[in-house]
Amino acid sequence: MKLGKYEILRMLGQGAAGTVYLGVEPENAQRALKLLARELHSNPSIYARFQSEIAVLQNLNHPNIIKIFEVGEDFGQHFYVMEYLSGGSLAERIKKQGALPIDDALQVATSICSALEHAHGAGIIHRDIKPANILFDENDRAVIVDFGIAKLADVDGVTVTRQVLGTVEYMSPEQASGKDVDLRSDIYSLGIVLYEMLTGRVPFKSDSIPAVLKSHQYAVPEEPDEWNSSVPDWLNALVLDMIAKEPAKRPQTAPDVVRRIEEGRTAPLIVRQCPACDAELESGQVVCVQCGTNTVTGERRRTVTARARPGRKSALPVIVALGIVAAGAIWSLSSFRTPQGVPSPGAEWQRQHFSLGEQFYRVGDLENAETEFKRVIELGSDTELASAASQYLKLIESSRSSTQTEQGASNGQ
Repeated sequence: MKLGKYEILRMLGQGAAGTVYLGVEPENAQRALKLLARELHSNPSIYARFQSEIAVLQNLNHPNIIKIFEVGEDFGQHFYVMEYLSGGSLAERIKKQGALPIDDALQVATSICSALEHAHGAGIIHRDIKPANILFDENDRAVIVDFGIAKLADVDGVTVTRQVLGTVEYMSPEQASGKDVDLRSDIYSLGIVLYEMLTGRVPFKSDSIPAVLKSHQYAVPEEPDEWNSSVPDWLNALVLDMIAKEPAKRPQTAPDVVRRIEEGRTAPLIVRQCPACDAELESGQVVCVQCGTNTVTGERRRTVTARARPGRKSALPVIVALGIVAAGAIWSLSSFRTPQGVPSPGAEWQRQHFSLGEQFYRVGDLENAETEFKRVIELGSDTELASAASQYLKLIESSRSSTQTEQGASNGQ
């Protein structure tokens, strides 16, 4: 099959608006060709989005943004030609290996920040930053693709857009509610991507799209270091700031994110030592790999800089991971008051789950409300909250019973 001067080799991917193929030009250079589906040529909205993506890419020139070489039409088939990236997507990497090594995650985040700085400087908001839209070349260069729903931040003085477009798991609260967005919406989405790179999961997940959207707007996420104890405090705080509900509380620009990454990498770190053999231990490590000693008690601490520890190994035995999980579970379910009278994280999580349960209950999402109220009871730190959650569960059960009774009566008529 040929399209213009390109010999089409195989399909690389397919979306709602078109298909991307691998092609070869006469000089044997491999290219990626994006074709707009023929049946959508007459769809004004889709066609305009296709043309918009071309216009956006033609105005951007950055090593971490997909490069466009040519725009063409062959026998009524509209297409454009891009560089071919053979290293797969970030989504595929996370799916294959789960959480990435911290240095790898930070390298990707820094590269994407550089690309966003360039795009934002040109007045362009991507609006769909997600792992599937971050590809790699053979040298592991991270590249943003798919500017199909990108928008100019200001066109003739009119701010865009109030449409809910994007991928729900990575959508900012303002985008989820259909409000106007600015570059800080991309910062939020990148924060979700960084969270997923560090933990292997997104902070908000549900089979219900409205539930995910409401979680972005109201729910407090579990912190990254709850899923990956090797995440340092500074990085944990950065991710949480990037996914703050209010845009004003996030890093305001992509360079702000890079600056905090650079500062964090050189900040002092706490490194534990095995009390038996003085071997350095990974953050959160329970059993010393070198001598097998359990280090939960009697550990010593000292401060070093991040640069003072080259060549540290990241692989740990399965028993270490199990120990971390067990320790985390015991800690989270401990008394909700510290000796100083400060609420423990367990009580704070309990309040967050209760608040989210109330939100779901008010909008009629009983299934998710039930899940959140059950979590409140499981945590059990605040008995009054647990009692209130039990009352909500009774109301939910009563509502379901009434619905079933009405349905039964209706069927019997």
